[in-house]
Parts: sequence; C-alpha cells; structure tokens
Amino acid sequence: GDNITSAASVALTGVAAPGTQVTLASAGLGTTAAADGSFGLGGLPLAAGNNDFVFTLTDAAGNSASASLRVRRDAQAPTVTASLVADTGASASDGITSNPAIAGRGSDDIGVVQLLAALDPGGEIPPTTDLTSLLAADGSFTIGQATLDLLAGGTLGTGAHTVRIAAVDAAGNRSAPAELSFTYDNAAPALVGFSLAAADATNATLDETGAATVQLKGQSEAGATVTLASQGISVVAGTGGTFVMPGVALQPGANALTLTATDGAGNATSLLRTITRTAQTQADAVLTWNSIALQSIQRDVTDPPIATRVLAIQSIAVYDTLAAIEGTPAFLVQRAASGPLSAGAAVTEAAYRVLYQLYPGQRTSLDAALVASLAAIPDGAAKAAGIALGQQIA
Repeated sequence: GDNITSAASVALTGVAAPGTQVTLASAGLGTTAAADGSFGLGGLPLAAGNNDFVFTLTDAAGNSASASLRVRRDAQAPTVTASLVADTGASASDGITSNPAIAGRGSDDIGVVQLLAALDPGGEIPPTTDLTSLLAADGSFTIGQATLDLLAGGTLGTGAHTVRIAAVDAAGNRSAPAELSFTYDNAAPALVGFSLAAADATNATLDETGAATVQLKGQSEAGATVTLASQGISVVAGTGGTFVMPGVALQPGANALTLTATDGAGNATSLLRTITRTAQTQADAVLTWNSIALQSIQRDVTDPPIATRVLAIQSIAVYDTLAAIEGTPAFLVQRAASGPLSAGAAVTEAAYRVLYQLYPGQRTSLDAALVASLAAIPDGAAKAAGIALGQQIA
C-alpha cells in the first residue's frame, strides 16, 4: 500500500527470520517473529502528518540490524468546487443554460484519487456513480453532456437539476458534497413571424409602407428578447409572446430585416423578412388630424388649459384606435379589431368625431376635412371597417 491512512492508530506487520527479536524502542514494544517469520505490533498511535518508525531486529546470535517505515496520517478531507462550464442565461450567474457541462476541482494535501457524483439526489446518502476516470492529475475534472446523459439513464431532460459531487483522497477521507443546481434548456424559442404594424402598412400582407420609420409587430416565446442587431434595437416579448418593436428605420426600396429571438438560456432563433418602403402616396392620418385639431383651437381661440384637454382627448381616441388594430392595451377604450382594416380611415374617423363634438360650431369645416382625408383612402372593405372602428372608439 501507500502507507497513508486516516486512522488515529495502526497495527504494523512484517516478516523476518523465525525467532528474530523485533523491537520498536520509541513505543517501548517488542515481539518475536513466528515460525513463518511474521510479526506484528498493534495499537501504535499516529500524529497528523508523517510518522517514522525504526525497528531493531536481533537474531539468536546477537546480530542486530535496523529497518524503518514511514506512515502518514491524513485526517483532513478534500474539498470540491464545481460550476457550469458556460452559464448561457441572461446573466453569468442565473444558473440557466443550454450547455449543462460542469467543470470543477478536487483539492487535497495528498491528492484526490476518486470522484463520485449523483444526479438529482433524493436523500442524504444517495447512490453515486464513480467518475474517477474524469479526474486529471491536478484534481480538475469536467462532466460533459454525455456523462450527464449517462447519469440520467439515457438523456438529460430539460428543466431543473442538481448534481452532487464528492471527492475521496488516498487516505479514504471523503469531502463534504458540493451541489450544483441549474436549469437546462436547449430548445430554441419560437419566432413565428413578424410584419409591419397595421398602422404603418399600405398593403394587406403588411410588408409595404411609405414611412421612413416604422413599428414591427410579431410573435415569439413569452419573455424572449427579440433583437434587430443591424439597428441595435431590442424588445422583450410579452406574456402571450407578442412583441412590438418601434423605431425601425427603412431605406427606400427593399429592406432585408433579420430579427433574432433569444430565450433565457441563450437559445436563439432568427427570421428574415423583406419590408419595402415605397414612395409616400398617402398622408399620415395622425399628423394630419393633429394639425386639424390645432387649427380648430386657433379658430376658436381656446384658452390654453382647455386646448391642452382637447388635444389630450383626441390623442387618447387615436391611441385607443391604433391599440385595437395592433392588439395592444388601450388607455381608455379597449376594442379588438380583426381582418383587413385601414388604420388611416380608423384614425381619421376617431379624430373627426372627437373634434366635432368639442367644436360643434366648426362642423362644416371638419366635415370637409373628413371628406378630404377619406377620399385619399381606396374604397373597400378595409376602409369601411376602419371607419366603423373609429366610430366605436370615439
């Protein structure tokens, strides 16, 4: 053996010529070798560290010789540390990862000789698997995906896991277990699709617009971070997975936009769609009716506090109209819209109805503005649906 033990006392045995007197002067002990030459001395106390024993052997003729033996007592257990090789989650310490590999080290004054591990232990002393083959000479180790699959009995499932690891040194001392808990997620998040927000689009497929800056809307996994890396824009998908990305800049012509959805474990899915910016052929209804509201205030010479209230009422009506189209929370009036619908017609109708109720004396000029705005929008079901929505909101 290696003459290393964790015991507080030991018995030493040896072989000499039969009848030889064996003396251990430091312990005041002696014995005689048996007929087969074997001898033993027991109950020898050990101090921590190295213990040197010197024996004197004397035969029947009085000839003497000496022999020595060093026994090391190691009562100190090793220590173990372990961590994820790559915590791929939102932070480097959240324990959420798409890579479950574990790296660690066993440390001991005389060296670690055995590594034991248990996956999702169910008790104080769960059954362990010997992973000594993973130990490097310096005590370091890596428990990779394949080994974790083995510990799981086939394939490591997604979800929360705990790995308990212990090290054993040459003296048989066993470390306190190190436990590493993590959540394993290797499924890429869904990125179902994205398009222009209906308020910005000029076609039914929501991929054409006349605007230089638009808002995108799409569907992903709830909580996923959706990024347009080319423009440095990121948003987080809501509870239902819906996301809205404002402030997207478009160049004239075709714009190839790639969105990437990244979940809490760092898994990612990318989707490319081309959004075309055409020549502006239709005025922005929101800006148009903001200007009409200001003209109404000027004609009426409305006091500033009341003018502020007028603009607020109209802005809320427009906001709630667009919220119904986009399926986002409204400020005051929540409605749901579906199918082909002209956002311009809806905004025009809502703003018009607010203003003529606040300025009934200007009904004629407001009616003319309404006719002019709606005339620029192609007739059809989408226009009719937009007008109907604006009426409901206002």
